[in-house]
Amino acid sequence: MMKTHIKLYSKSNSCFLIMTMKSSLAIILLVLFHIVGLVVSDPPPYHANESSPSYELSAVTNKPPKTSPKKSPPPPYRRSPPPPPPHSEKPFDFLMLAEIWPETYCIMMNQVCRKITPSKFVIHGLWPSNSDIADSQPRNCHNTTEPDISSFSFKKDLQKEWPSLRSYQNTSVEDTTLWMRQWNYHGTCSLMTPEKYFEETIKIHKRVNLKFTLNKAGLPPTNRRPHQLSNIFSAIKNRIGFKPQIQCYQIHNTFYLREIRVCVDKSTPHGYIDCPRDYVDCGSNVVYFPEKE
Repeated sequence: MMKTHIKLYSKSNSCFLIMTMKSSLAIILLVLFHIVGLVVSDPPPYHANESSPSYELSAVTNKPPKTSPKKSPPPPYRRSPPPPPPHSEKPFDFLMLAEIWPETYCIMMNQVCRKITPSKFVIHGLWPSNSDIADSQPRNCHNTTEPDISSFSFKKDLQKEWPSLRSYQNTSVEDTTLWMRQWNYHGTCSLMTPEKYFEETIKIHKRVNLKFTLNKAGLPPTNRRPHQLSNIFSAIKNRIGFKPQIQCYQIHNTFYLREIRVCVDKSTPHGYIDCPRDYVDCGSNVVYFPEKE
């Protein structure tokens, strides 16, 4: 009887233990399924408060999503501006065209002249000038590279109307030296490019045509007889409509006509204006045009 009771008790304990283990295993499985479901399921939506940024956070990294930086558009193509025209650092009121009588220049230079000199007025220079003082001329206004005069289409006109009168073996070099000196001293202040400066000088010179003007007025430039300075002045004034300026050169008691100058406005097309002084270094109303003997 006792043995039978012990066997029944042992069997009941074994059944209870098995049932207990099964229950524990089921609970463990339920817990695991719950954990896996939390990981796999979507996270609850993120609600931004007033101090939070407006973008949503990443579910995995909990960091703002990466955004590629915006590329700024390339700057528009802009053509380089042209170089500015020459500018005058010293103001001036008008331009003065000075034309010289060659043989008077040779007397001044003690006969150091070319063997053959032109028998007409030639260009001395085109000078920016001021009306307050007749000889007030701005010079050497800015540094520039030397112009390539050989490329000018009117170079032959320069050689004919604007030659150097000095006596040198190489006249071409001396001509270029004269032109460069006039450009550096005066042309750099003229508000013109080198080519424009020389071209406008030739145009004004041809327009005035002093020898033609004097011949037409019955005042040929010759040393055969003296001329009244006032008659020369009036002939040019009647021709261009404005007062010129005449410069003389004195040797002892004799006055020779050295230069005739006309004044023009500094804006194109360079209309004539009155020169500020009628005469320079002229102590007599009687003047001569020296000629080569």
